[in-house]
Amino acid sequence: MRETPQALFNDDELVVVDQLLIERLKQGARQAPTRRFRLCLHQSTADLVQEMIIVHCRDNYSRPHQHPDTATSLLVVEGAIAFFLFDADGRVTETIHLGPPGGRSPCALRLAAKRWHMPVCTSDVVVFYETMTGPFQRETINVWAPWSPEEHDAAGIAAYRQQLGI
Repeated sequence: MRETPQALFNDDELVVVDQLLIERLKQGARQAPTRRFRLCLHQSTADLVQEMIIVHCRDNYSRPHQHPDTATSLLVVEGAIAFFLFDADGRVTETIHLGPPGGRSPCALRLAAKRWHMPVCTSDVVVFYETMTGPFQRETINVWAPWSPEEHDAAGIAAYRQQLGI
C-alpha cells in the first residue's frame, strides 16, 4: 500500500481489513493535521465504485458539503457519528446519529446526491466504511457549503461548532 499523510491507497487485488489495520488507520487520524485518515480500498480513481474505510477523531472538522453527482453510503464499524443535514441556506434540517451494529442507534445510511451534509464524530474516534459511485474527480466530487467556514479558519470553525451545539 502507498501512504500519504491523509490516506493509505490500495494497490493489490486483495485487501483484508483486520483490527491491526484499523488501529493503523486510527493512529493515522490521530497524527494527521486534519484529524482524519482513510484507506482507499479501490485501486484507482477511475473505478466505478469508490470504497473507503475512514477514521475521524472527535476534533476533526469536515466542512459541510454535497456531492453533486454521486450518492454516498456508509456503515459505522466502531464509535459514533452524527450526520447533520442542511437546507440550501445552511439551516440544520435533520441530525442522524449512527453507531456500530448491535447498538441502539442506526448503523448505516445512504445519502442521495445533492444533499448538504456534515459528518461529526461524537466519540473519541469513529471508524466507518463508505462507498460512492466513481470515477473520483477531485475537482467536482465535493461542493463546499458557501455558508460554512473553510477548513483553515480555526476561529470560524470554533464559532460554527458552538452554533451547532457540538
